[in-house]
Amino acid sequence: MNCYDKIGFWAVGGGQHLAMASLFSSNYNIFAPLEVCLAKVLCAKFAAEAADGVGEDTWSFAYTAADETLYMPPSIHAVVKNAWLRLPRIPQSPSLSSVGI
Repeated sequence: MNCYDKIGFWAVGGGQHLAMASLFSSNYNIFAPLEVCLAKVLCAKFAAEAADGVGEDTWSFAYTAADETLYMPPSIHAVVKNAWLRLPRIPQSPSLSSVGI
């Protein structure tokens, strides 16, 4: 068994590398407020959807220190995904002439 407590997160499956890259680049911090952590985890999931075999269906839950389970409704996913889709993207095929080369 592996322990990933030092970095505070891990991802598995076909989109693992995309999700991990998203979490690392977002400076994910387990001590951030729940809504910040949730948004960053959902963005990592959305990034992972670019991998073969990763679908768009998502369920998210948070477990509190008091052993409570908090269900995150799909409406939250939609809000975060809409914001994520508006973020700048690296062009798929950048034209060298468009950058002055």
